Amino acid sequence: MGKIAVYVATVVVPAIIVLALTMNATTPTEYQFVRILVWISGISIFIIVLWALYREGSSIFHIVLAAAVIAAVIVGVPNVLRWVDEREVAQRQIPRVRQAFSAADSIKSWPCFLGGKSNLNIDNIAMLQADWTAPHNTREITLLLNSISLTEPSRKSVQGKFEVACWEVVMRDKDTRSFKFDIASNRRHEIRIDDRTYVVALLEVEKLEIKDVSDPLEYKFGISEK
Repeated sequence: MGKIAVYVATVVVPAIIVLALTMNATTPTEYQFVRILVWISGISIFIIVLWALYREGSSIFHIVLAAAVIAAVIVGVPNVLRWVDEREVAQRQIPRVRQAFSAADSIKSWPCFLGGKSNLNIDNIAMLQADWTAPHNTREITLLLNSISLTEPSRKSVQGKFEVACWEVVMRDKDTRSFKFDIASNRRHEIRIDDRTYVVALLEVEKLEIKDVSDPLEYKFGISEK
């Protein structure tokens, strides 16, 4: 029992105190964990002092020493807890800087089951949908914002190649906006969505070779929040 008490007093409790004071807490749960560590440290010191006093005898020196340690714990624990509270409040007051959205995405003009893709994801708040009914080739493509797309099965031409991309039927309403991208003269659009502005740029149009697909084109875009 004596060896265990010494080990707890000289190793475990100091380690808990160091962890509590140096832990880089950022969430309410982490701060609550720090408070629990502080309480464990204080209670452990209190128990060890009482045990040592019982084991070593109740001389004046031991009583004074024990009283001093217990007084330090009684004063120290509330002060440390107050420091933790102040640190948590200060942490909450730090302004959160939202990382501006930036991504690369592609429109792929071949069937979905072959890996085709007909929309761009704008920061998970909007989608730009390819309008396959508008001219689309190695030079240009039109994208729609606030449109509704209906699935249409891919079909084969007389030559046995798929000609219809993932989404073919596009329904527009009064809020639908159209953006024509041209690799030569109109690569870039600024698109306002709610209170944010995104820059969408057509970077490249690549013609691929995919078995049983007629003229597969990949339209590569860069998307960044302004």
